Amino acid sequence: MVNADLTLFTTRMVERLTGLHERRLERLAKEKVLRPEVVKRGRRRFYLWSWTALLEARVLAALAAAGASGRAIRAAARELRKMEPDRPLSSYTLRVAPGDVVLLEPAGELAFSLVRHRGQGLILALGCLETELKNRLDAGVAEIPRQKVAVKTTAHRRRQKAGDG
Repeated sequence: MVNADLTLFTTRMVERLTGLHERRLERLAKEKVLRPEVVKRGRRRFYLWSWTALLEARVLAALAAAGASGRAIRAAARELRKMEPDRPLSSYTLRVAPGDVVLLEPAGELAFSLVRHRGQGLILALGCLETELKNRLDAGVAEIPRQKVAVKTTAHRRRQKAGDG
């Protein structure tokens, strides 16, 4: 069994374990949404991810898979960091609603909206993510497929409009 608490992971390994693209992970680290260790060699910056940082990245990937927007995820993570800076994101119970991430109290009662309140959503059991990651590490780093994100550019909208007309 891998002792995950003493292991440091490269960004590539975190990408394979979480399904989040390497550039997105680095951007979240630069924005201080995620907190990996920073190693500098000359002008290059490398990230080494602790078990806690890996688990937090997996939480953000789970929120994205549940339908939360990138903006809502970043806003929720920042709000949680303001409330309790040293508490890992994986220790919270969150609800994903359209355009929002809602924090639930330990008893399961609705606490408050982290972005804005806009209706019902899906409750994520984040505690199972730690077990899932440990099982993946024990079995050898198996990849989680990346999520495809549709980006609509101005050119894409023009082509779509020309095709509709």
